[in-house]
Order: sequence, then C-alpha cells, then structure tokens
Amino acid sequence: MYEYDLTKPLTWAECHAQDHAALAAGPVSRYADGSPVFVRYEDVAHLLNHPDGHLGYGEQMVQTGVTDGFLHQVISGSFIVAPEADHARLRALVSRAFAVRPMERMRGVARKVAEEALDNLSPGKEFDLFEDFAGRVPLHVMCSLLGIPEDYAGELRTFLRAVSPAMLAPELTPEIRDTAERALARLYAYADEVALQKLANPDDDLISLLAVAERDGRMSRVELQSMITMLLFAGTDTTRSLIGMGLFTLAQHPEELAKLNADPELAVTAVEEVLRFACPSPWVSRFALKKIERAGVTLEPGALFILSLATANLDPAQFSQPDTFDIRRKESANITFGRGKHFCLGAALARVEGQEVLRALGARGLKLSVAGDEPPRFIRAGAMVEPAAPVSLRVHR
Repeated sequence: MYEYDLTKPLTWAECHAQDHAALAAGPVSRYADGSPVFVRYEDVAHLLNHPDGHLGYGEQMVQTGVTDGFLHQVISGSFIVAPEADHARLRALVSRAFAVRPMERMRGVARKVAEEALDNLSPGKEFDLFEDFAGRVPLHVMCSLLGIPEDYAGELRTFLRAVSPAMLAPELTPEIRDTAERALARLYAYADEVALQKLANPDDDLISLLAVAERDGRMSRVELQSMITMLLFAGTDTTRSLIGMGLFTLAQHPEELAKLNADPELAVTAVEEVLRFACPSPWVSRFALKKIERAGVTLEPGALFILSLATANLDPAQFSQPDTFDIRRKESANITFGRGKHFCLGAALARVEGQEVLRALGARGLKLSVAGDEPPRFIRAGAMVEPAAPVSLRVHR
C-alpha cells in the first residue's frame, strides 16, 4: 500500500507526482498514522456524501488534547460538528446568505477590492503572493458580508494568523495553542460587542441576522461566537489559498495567462481549473459512524479515514489529460468543495472572489513570473495548501 506522506515540503510538480503515484498504486493509500487514504474520484465522491461519514473535528481535537478553552469551544459549538438536527438548524440560519444569488451581490465588493489589490503591485517589483496579496480580497469581502468595519480588517488579519496554525497545522504545539487561545479570547469579546451593537441597530449584514437569531432563541451565544469565528476562518483561508494558487499556477503557465489577458471572461472557467489542478484544499477527513465498506477496505465504527481531493481531481478516469492546466477546460466536475450536506457553504463566494481577481488581472494584461532561483515548495498536511516559505512573484507589463 502506497505511503501517502503529506508532511514533506514539495514543489507543485512533486505534489502531482505524489498524487499520481498514489493513484497508480491502487484505490487506497496509507497515511503516516496508518489511516486509509481514498484517492480515486469515484470513491472520494461516494464517501464525501456517505451518511455514515462524520467530519470528526471534535474527535480530532480531543485526540490532540484540546478538551477545554476557546479552541475547544469554537469547534464544539460549530454547526460543522453538531448532531444532525443542530447541524440542519444552524446551517439553515446562514445558508440563504451564502446561496449563489446573494453571493452575486458581493461581486461588486470583490471587484473593488481586487482592483485595489492590483493597484498596489508595481511592475518589475516582487511581492509576497500569499501574505501581501492573496489574503487581501477575502478578508475585506468577509468584513463586508459580516458587517464588520473595514478599519478592523487589520486586527482580524492578526487574529487569523494566530488561529490558523491551530486549525490547520499537522501538530498542535503548546505554543501554537496558547497563541490561538489568546487571539480567540479577543475575537469572542469583539463578537459579543458587535452583536450587541447590531441588535440595537440591525442591518442587512450576517452578524445582524445571527444576533437576532440568538435573541429569538434560535441559537445560543456560544453557537453565535463559534459561527462568526468559523465564517471568518473558512471564508478567508480557503479563498486565500485559491487566489494564491491561481496566480502561482498562471505564473507557471504563461500561455494560459496570455489566454486570460486576451479574454478576461475566461476567469470563470479558469477558477474551476485552478480548483482542480491546484486544489487549495487537498484533503478532508471523516470518522465512520457505522461500518463502511469501500474499495476493498472495511472501516469499523470510529475509524478515521482520509479523502484525497487533490488526487481525485487528477484521476484520469474522470478527467482527460489531467496534468494539463487548461483554463478553457469544459469539464467542471472538480470535487474541491466537497459533496452533499457538508458541501462548502462558502463555495459560491469563493468562486466570485476568484473570478473577480482573475478577471481584473486579465483586463490589465499583466504578466507574472515566479521570483527566485528555486521553485517554491508547499505543504499539504493541513486542510489548506500552505507555502513552506514566502512565494514571491514579479509583475511585468
């Protein structure tokens, strides 16, 4: 059985080589802790929507020793890990706000922030792709959606830097946890303050909606705090990875960037191809609630298993020429945002933001190149792709 090691910093070409090696070895690989890793598209799609596959974030936190504190509270109070009835109740409170049509109303905000972010790039100079650019658009869009003043964006960015390692890092050290706990304490206090303000003067933003829901007894204070935290986290980190990997991949494929420059409306299919080819969320884990049998593997109740979205998106049984990055690709069945009841709530918003960044980039006719002598390396051990070191790009006219 192929040993699927996601902890090593690899170039993106090496990441693809690893994925293909796993696909070639058979339908199931093995992770470092012995957990089975399902790699083929058909199996991953089936198990993503399996009624007996539970996300298990709460169990994973307990296994890492997190049984109290704000970090435990933000996970245990989240609709993501809630029992079926509570999951449906909490998701229903915000699902309409994240539907495709309401998200289209956020397109103007995303377009404005994308243009401002591109205005800050000087031709001929290098910029830190993930730190200085990719996170800017989703953070400001989420502030607008939630109803948080833009002048608080800097504080939120500091918060996310402190909390992300605790949510995404393969190892939760005491230092990482302590930093996250302090940041969450500040965020929870701020969330309480904003919720009270919105209750007194409700608007059409998401925090106003949640504050009213808490007042009316449709959610608890802990659920409200957790919801705001998880929306901020999921609504920025996923899209940051999408935008960062999108620009990085276009810089590596100048012929595709030239197509985008010639026709900026290709941004729509370009985002889908980035989601497939440079999968920003490489895997998800599940716990078996009951016995599950798939691809010759029997998962006993309580067993942890991993679904590799990255390999599924490169499966030649599903995609023709899967190693070709083609922004005109007609196939749009990438599985990056999941399936079924746990389909990513912010998928429509992430697509809108990615499209507006790539459309604005193409409209300016800019060229990109990767700076430095060595190809950048990435780590896929966490829920999002993270650069092992800063990734610098250079802009050209």
